[in-house]
Amino acid sequence: MNAAVAEQRRATGSSGSPCAYCPDPAVFPPPPCWVAQAPQRARLELAAAVLRRHGILATPAPGRDPERTRRQLEEELGRRFPDGARSYLFWTVPDGERCFDDSGDQVDDLPLHHPTHLAAAVAAVLEQVGISASQLPDGRTTVARRLARPPAEPSRDR
Repeated sequence: MNAAVAEQRRATGSSGSPCAYCPDPAVFPPPPCWVAQAPQRARLELAAAVLRRHGILATPAPGRDPERTRRQLEEELGRRFPDGARSYLFWTVPDGERCFDDSGDQVDDLPLHHPTHLAAAVAAVLEQVGISASQLPDGRTTVARRLARPPAEPSRDR
């Protein structure tokens, strides 16, 4: 899918008419027409922008080890903001590359890592952008579920 087609897809509502929403964390939640048409990567990016607007570090992170990344983020946030809550949400770059195709559709479940005190906020913002998610028992990982597409209709030979 080329960039022009992807942009048109993002801007068109479910009825095929243009959706006037431009992703903006200040104008949230997005309208249903945008949620219905936007690729999951764009919806995840909007969710991350909303969390950042509220002072939460939300970003893809390098490396493959979430526990090591958690420790690094908590140490860095503690140094930069000693009285802060050390709030973050991240997914690993390798997971992000594996879970999204070139058009931004999510093709596999994506683990999102955060401290336990953010679990409810993460769930709420993902719901508002139309991403189905479930919390793992550890309370520190939310899994953004891949987009379930309806099965293709069988072709009819005439």
